[in-house]
Amino acid sequence: MKRKMIFSLAGVLFLYACARAGGASNADAWKTLLQSDSLAGWTISTTNGHGNTQSWSVSGGVVEGKQDKPGNGGIIVSEEQYGDFMLELEINPDADLDSGIFLRSTPDGKCYQIMVDNYESGDIGGIYGEGTGGFIARTENWKEIFKQGEWNKVLAVVEGNPPSIEVWLNGQHVTSWRDEEKRLDDKGHIALQVHQGAKYDGKTTRFRNIRIRELR
Repeated sequence: MKRKMIFSLAGVLFLYACARAGGASNADAWKTLLQSDSLAGWTISTTNGHGNTQSWSVSGGVVEGKQDKPGNGGIIVSEEQYGDFMLELEINPDADLDSGIFLRSTPDGKCYQIMVDNYESGDIGGIYGEGTGGFIARTENWKEIFKQGEWNKVLAVVEGNPPSIEVWLNGQHVTSWRDEEKRLDDKGHIALQVHQGAKYDGKTTRFRNIRIRELR
């Protein structure tokens, strides 16, 4: 029988620190999800509710997404699926932009979303149920932690089903949330979002250093 791994926050931080320190076993467990100049391993969704924008590009290891015409957003979806995992990446969205990181996503974008809503009433690091009920876990202090116009590191840990989700922003723990019912399959895709709506036209969302460590 497959043994379930349950991590305390201290345990996750220890595992994270070991991986960052470059220990052989831990470092080898991380998988890079983005090539330096290619979207290989990702597909543009044509069935999600935000649109089918084709304005996704990768250069120097940075993936950029924006609307290709006013109002037309969309998502790119990893070809592989993941169950319990640690996901690490860096984000640098324009101000007044709505974006997101989708966890256990379906091809049409139903997911647990880490919000990347970089505007006054927004939230960066909270959890939203995209297409799965709209439930929300908001952060309290993201504006004190997030650095406008710079790269910001996000670490997320997803485990179980119903899942527990922990989120760190620039090394500070900002979200601890557990669902009360099973809404999605045990495994799903990682996806990156450009939100629909003409008010986000001309805005760019950016991601880099995307990697994942499966928890077995």
